[in-house]
Amino acid sequence: MAKSSANICLRFCNEKCYFLTASLRPCVVEPFEANEDNDGLPEKSLNKKLAEFNHERNVGPRFAEVGSFEHEYGTRWKQLLELFKTKQEALKRELKMEEKTRSSNGIRSI
Repeated sequence: MAKSSANICLRFCNEKCYFLTASLRPCVVEPFEANEDNDGLPEKSLNKKLAEFNHERNVGPRFAEVGSFEHEYGTRWKQLLELFKTKQEALKRELKMEEKTRSSNGIRSI
């Protein structure tokens, strides 16, 4: 049951735009994979007295209505993020192939 609920949430968040704060940066939801990389800051390290903190938190989590500005902006953000990841992977493959070519030709990389 929990796995199917997680898959439903994953699909729903990927098909729509889910925002956590006032900023129009949608959440990117991926299946959980255990790793030791902890990105981000813990809640306790945020300065809650800053105006920016209050501005971001004054709008709660929500799904953008289809056709709204938030939805269009969030969808475009997701497309650009996907394009970035695709280009980054292509660049990594290209660099790896170049490194193999150099090593097979006896050229040392710097």
